[in-house]
Amino acid sequence: MARREGPSAKTGASANGTALRAQYRATRARLMGREMRAPSAPPPPGGAVDATPSTWTKAGSGPESWLAELVAFNEALRRLFVGPSPHASRAGERIRAVVASHYGISLAEICGGSSARRCAWPRQVAMYICVREAALPTPLIAQLFGDRDPSTVLYAHRAVTVRAARDRALERDIAALTVRCRRGEPA
Repeated sequence: MARREGPSAKTGASANGTALRAQYRATRARLMGREMRAPSAPPPPGGAVDATPSTWTKAGSGPESWLAELVAFNEALRRLFVGPSPHASRAGERIRAVVASHYGISLAEICGGSSARRCAWPRQVAMYICVREAALPTPLIAQLFGDRDPSTVLYAHRAVTVRAARDRALERDIAALTVRCRRGEPA
């Protein structure tokens, strides 16, 4: 892809940077407990944030209210500044193979469409490790596991997080799997 040169390229990048800064400030304020939404006005076009403090209101708190937005924002930042890593898919493939081997299923089963618990749970664990430890982009993880919807990856991450918080043995098991994934050990 050719890079645009000249004043128009600089203006486009500057506008992108301004919008990104505004979105960052809004997200940061929301995470810190200060919601930045106008109570009666619809959101401005283009995703810009109205930064008039008198119109800010307190919104719902907790992960449910901002998780999807935060994930989308992180993906936008990754695309803008980092881009896809050539090693990203290899890391995902390694995690997929280690987890499949650990749970005694094939790569076809971990990537397949089966919703049977013996396939779905290992798939969720592998997606969790891809998000948590390898920091792979959600769309790439979704693609690695059979061209699934990226929201499936978010669901898997939440499901494993909740279950691991209640079950310390599972937490230890995932930690051991993570170490094996880093080393590239198949079983």
